Amino acid sequence: MRKTKLLAALAALCLLFYAVSCQEPQQTADLKVTLSDNPRTLVPRPSDFKVTSYNIVCSGENLENPVRLTTTRTSCVIQGLPIGTYTIEATGLNDSNSEIVRGSTQFSLSQNNTSAVVVLSQLIGNGNLDIDFSWDGNLADDAKVRVTLTAQDGQDIDPVEETIPAEGSSVNFSRQGLPAGSYMLVAELYSGATKIAGCVEAVRIGNNATVDEEITFNLDELTTGAGEIVIDNQSGTPVSCQVEGLEDGQVVQAQEMLEVSLDVKGFSEEELDISWHLDGSYLSSGTVVEITPQPGQHRLDVIASTGKKGSTGSTSIKFEAALMGAPGLPVTGSQIIESEVSRLSLSDDMVMDFASDGSLIIVDNESKTLHVCDILRNTLRVSGTQKLDHPIDSLAPVSGTDYVVLNYEDTMETVVYSYNPNTKLLQSLHSNNGSIVQGVANVVDFYGIGGKNAFNPESFALLAAISPDAAVGGGSMKIASITIYDPSKSEDNILSRANLNQNFSGTIDIASIPYYGNDFILIDKETGNVMLWYAYEGKARQQYGTIDFSDVTAVSALPSGLSNRLRFVVADGDDFRFFEAGREDKMGSGFRETKDSVDRKEGSGLETVKLLLSRDERYLYALNQGNNTVSAYNVSSSGILSYIGSSELPFCPADAILSPDGNHMIIEGTGNSELVIMRIKTTE
Repeated sequence: MRKTKLLAALAALCLLFYAVSCQEPQQTADLKVTLSDNPRTLVPRPSDFKVTSYNIVCSGENLENPVRLTTTRTSCVIQGLPIGTYTIEATGLNDSNSEIVRGSTQFSLSQNNTSAVVVLSQLIGNGNLDIDFSWDGNLADDAKVRVTLTAQDGQDIDPVEETIPAEGSSVNFSRQGLPAGSYMLVAELYSGATKIAGCVEAVRIGNNATVDEEITFNLDELTTGAGEIVIDNQSGTPVSCQVEGLEDGQVVQAQEMLEVSLDVKGFSEEELDISWHLDGSYLSSGTVVEITPQPGQHRLDVIASTGKKGSTGSTSIKFEAALMGAPGLPVTGSQIIESEVSRLSLSDDMVMDFASDGSLIIVDNESKTLHVCDILRNTLRVSGTQKLDHPIDSLAPVSGTDYVVLNYEDTMETVVYSYNPNTKLLQSLHSNNGSIVQGVANVVDFYGIGGKNAFNPESFALLAAISPDAAVGGGSMKIASITIYDPSKSEDNILSRANLNQNFSGTIDIASIPYYGNDFILIDKETGNVMLWYAYEGKARQQYGTIDFSDVTAVSALPSGLSNRLRFVVADGDDFRFFEAGREDKMGSGFRETKDSVDRKEGSGLETVKLLLSRDERYLYALNQGNNTVSAYNVSSSGILSYIGSSELPFCPADAILSPDGNHMIIEGTGNSELVIMRIKTTE
């Protein structure tokens, strides 16, 4: 937004008269004009509010005809006026010869009273307003701008309110014939039903002039702004007011109270009308405001004016509210409820994961709707929506690719889709509707092959499944299987498939080994069976064993360190237990419990249902149903854990996923249709 400067002609006009009579000598008078500056008010061209000439009319009972003067100077002399009472009117004109300000006074001229003061305080005529609002179209979907224009200084004008739908990434707000004076403009940008940005500006309307401005909503950037207001006091002298307690571009603690004040130098608080606004929403009046900002970037506006028309000024400060807890500790950003996010449907039956570009994919099985969402200012913005023909029981993006696998709940079919980051939609990859193979169903998890020992990481993927047609003896035990396939092929895409010789109950957890990329651990929570799957020379390899435990509820891989053995941790009751295994092709098979331990300072009765390792292997997270918390641990390069802390959740957690960059965790509640966005500080 280009900055304009206003030279406002709210001036003291001093007229010195020389009166003539038989007994009294003539008197003279001087006319003086003082101009002031106000840099933060939206105005027409600077010259539209700059007084370049004055018309003066002096009439009285002792004059047959009024005295009329036109001058470009800031002082003038009227000679030969008789003693008496006069009405003096003065009008200021700009370089377009438009009258912009007027004032008048009654004055009694005598030998001892020769100076008259005329205050130009009445703005004249009507003007226009034409403002273009714009923003990054990639960050606002179904956008609209709500504009409110309110007259200041006691003008008897009804507020103007308008909501303008956007066809692209900009809208225009214009008004003609507005009475000259000061106004407050409030603009709020909405993405669907969610407000994502806002601003407040002081506007001054002048006669026969147009305020032509461009305002950009900076959704993800902090821009330089002022911290000072310059307004005129009653004598026409510019006085500075300084914002204290918050600097432009400052990073403050989110969700903590912050006090900001306006130092009204040269004024008493009673002389000013002050209002504060956060992201376009009114906060309070007075010289002090308290704000508790949510995480994200914000704009704080303050508007101040005296009782004189045209005296309004404003300033804005852009700042960021950040979750500045311990690095690695998830902190609640916001709770997501369906009714508060446009076009989003949630239920107690949903599946979610992050796509390759960091967007969040949510499938609501109740409505069979797939949403692709972006995290924007601690809320979700729906960027793509499509209907599905079937409910799904698992969703798995293939790491390192733009492929997404859906496992249909009712047809026992696994389908691979291509994800388009530009349209935020999934589309069938092959002519056979993307099906990998009939019977590869009940998918547990899905991994792209990558890492140090991977082969063709962009082409191959691992698929771990529990085959429903392989029940043992008609009972509940099933056979675990692994599939290696090439999603780029429409036919003959299954490269290798193997079944494990050990029975599984189906109540299992799975954890990938990030260090290698093509390995993962599968653990049966009921029997203690543990399997290590890995891909080697295009084939699925396996090794398995049994660990002794009482109540394993979750498993996660850990960094291998220098030992080159695959390490993992299981949640066993309230304890963490650590194991390692050698790979068959390197150090032999088998699982061994290590002597590592960690003090779980979260308490007892935790009922940990999920363990998540960040992609950079720096942090391990535990989802605890016993006390509705998520706890965080530092992970050393050798896989040793140290407790960081825990954060309370607004509900009992059911599942959680981590964003690829590690900055967000999305947690789903048990038996409800709500999510919570957790923010994670990943830098020191």
